[in-house]
Amino acid sequence: MNTVFFIFLVFGVMDVFFSIILYLYLHDSLQSNPPLLNVANSKITGGLALLTLTLRHFFLNHVSSIYEYDFFLILSNSFLFMATLLAVNAFKSIINKPSIIIYSHTITFLTAFSFWSLVFILNIKPGLRVVIFSLFLLIMTMIVSYDLVTYKNTKSYLLNFFKLTFFFNGIFSVLKLIKGLNNPNYSILEDSNKVDLLFLVLFLIWNIIIYFGFVLFSKAITDVKLITQANTDYLTGLLNRQAFFNVAEKVFSLQTRKKSSLSLLYIDIDFFKNINDSYGHTTGDNALIVFANLLTQTMRKSDFITRLGGEEFAVLMFDTPPEMALVVAERFRKDLESLNFNDKNNNSIKMTASIGVYGEKQTQHSALEYFLERADSALMEAKRKGRNRVINYDLLLV
Repeated sequence: MNTVFFIFLVFGVMDVFFSIILYLYLHDSLQSNPPLLNVANSKITGGLALLTLTLRHFFLNHVSSIYEYDFFLILSNSFLFMATLLAVNAFKSIINKPSIIIYSHTITFLTAFSFWSLVFILNIKPGLRVVIFSLFLLIMTMIVSYDLVTYKNTKSYLLNFFKLTFFFNGIFSVLKLIKGLNNPNYSILEDSNKVDLLFLVLFLIWNIIIYFGFVLFSKAITDVKLITQANTDYLTGLLNRQAFFNVAEKVFSLQTRKKSSLSLLYIDIDFFKNINDSYGHTTGDNALIVFANLLTQTMRKSDFITRLGGEEFAVLMFDTPPEMALVVAERFRKDLESLNFNDKNNNSIKMTASIGVYGEKQTQHSALEYFLERADSALMEAKRKGRNRVINYDLLLV
């Protein structure tokens, strides 16, 4: 067997095997993972392209008609076209970039098949066919490279690996493009010398490494998303109660050690049950989202905001003495009071909130429960005095 086709056979089988493992993993996984599905689809499509070229070599030795050879080359090029698109979309989806739109894999494949059929019908020389595909590969590489450069999380070692990888892919595409332009009859299938073969093997090995990198990077991103979901309130996007308590433990430890100021706001939406009863739970959910968004806009990025449950919220404010926390709480209360939002029936809905504040200029108590109890006492006093007000716990001691 020709060395080139033996290489295609080995790597084609490896690609199919790798994709089957991925499909089995995705089948057993409880979480959907579109990026990994794209990786699996891309890998099996690329494997089919290589195995198709191996079949072509078999037919070359046993069938005399040229049309069979052309058919296998058309099929292989179409598979490679699809594999490249799927790989690009896999990477784009991993880093949350807009994917190249593929309305239907079948239609896309048939379009590619029609294009390459036309190329062979027009009897375009092998070297120019290499130019066409190398140019396509180079464009895809440039698209992904741009996404990499503009991706915000540049500290990941995997991202730096991908930058090197796509640089290598770009070099490979440029070299093949130049070779095809210089020699219109050049064919990687028949005319490869030892240097070409070495470069081809390195390219195929490198692409397997890329796919493993895809899997590792996708898993890392998925793990981060799962952790975020586990720590986030499903409705408002704020910290959930458990995550808030976990963070607070570290905050209190730090602030106690530093003897720095720390304040807590305990917030309750006034008569929230009336919104649910009058307008329905969907409107009630929207009210919570509106409330959470305003709270997030009012607070600093360094403040920890949580939905404790129902219509109760809390804010833990770093390096903030109680008098400053009172100012922020009052500003939020006024902004909320002046805010109107409409439900789906265009009913105008207003909200107010009662807020209890407790803080220490030099943090001495290292337990969140201590702060919560006192802020809750201040909140109860705000409700007792008519709601829609901010009460500092220190006033209860006077």
